[in-house]
Amino acid sequence: TSCRRRKDDEEPIMTLNSALKTLSIALLLLALLGCAKKIAVAPVISDEALLAGMMKDITGGIEKLSDDVREAADTAGEDGLAGDRTREALTKLCEAHRDYLIDCSAIDSAGIMVAIEPAEYRRFEGSNVSRHAVSRSVEETKEPSISQAFMTAEKIRAVALEWPVFSREGKWMGAVSALLSPGRFLGPLVEKSTRPAVYSGWVTETDGDLLYSPFPKLIGHNFFTDPYLRHLKELMRLGRRVISEPSGTGVFRSPRTGQGDFAERRCMWDTVDLHNARWRVILVKKI
Repeated sequence: TSCRRRKDDEEPIMTLNSALKTLSIALLLLALLGCAKKIAVAPVISDEALLAGMMKDITGGIEKLSDDVREAADTAGEDGLAGDRTREALTKLCEAHRDYLIDCSAIDSAGIMVAIEPAEYRRFEGSNVSRHAVSRSVEETKEPSISQAFMTAEKIRAVALEWPVFSREGKWMGAVSALLSPGRFLGPLVEKSTRPAVYSGWVTETDGDLLYSPFPKLIGHNFFTDPYLRHLKELMRLGRRVISEPSGTGVFRSPRTGQGDFAERRCMWDTVDLHNARWRVILVKKI
């Protein structure tokens, strides 16, 4: 009798243990299914999509700056190139894009900078910038223009976006210029699309001058004359294609850092063509 009682007592315990095991397994399966579901819906982004995203971000950045430069140019047309409201508009423009703008100026029809903000750069008022290609382009076409990188009156290597200024009567008066640091402008836009460690992004002008590189010391250098890059023969061959072809793909090898062998990399590129700027946007992937 006592043995039967012990057996009867054990049966509910065994049933409870069995139920707990079943519940644990069910919960584990649900958790695994949840993880599998999350993994299944994770987007797989192609190289082509990453490059397209980088192009879109860069174009969007230029368009946003263009809108604000145009607004300042409209104010200058109403208030005069050296008017108080024009200075306020230049200050507002610089503040809105302070992460990468160096200064903003109003330039008269003779190419003289008559107003510059912020105040630390006002000492350059009166400088003649008519010799710069971007100023000549705006004078000739009366259309907005983006310069190639150049050494400015402020002794800074920069890119200028100039927007023509017209009076209320439609007379051309000059331009509003926004001077930007290409590395600071392009860095966040490029890096957003190249966060995976296997990718890097580059932007170059059609003469080989590097506007952006993941290696800051290379920004401002020429792709073909840089002392380090010019010795990489495969890269130079591909670089000539990048400069001559608006878009394309290719493969090159480069030395591994700290190692004696070479790493193979795939390269894709396309062109941002806006306001006379033709920037080659390059996506490089470690293979």
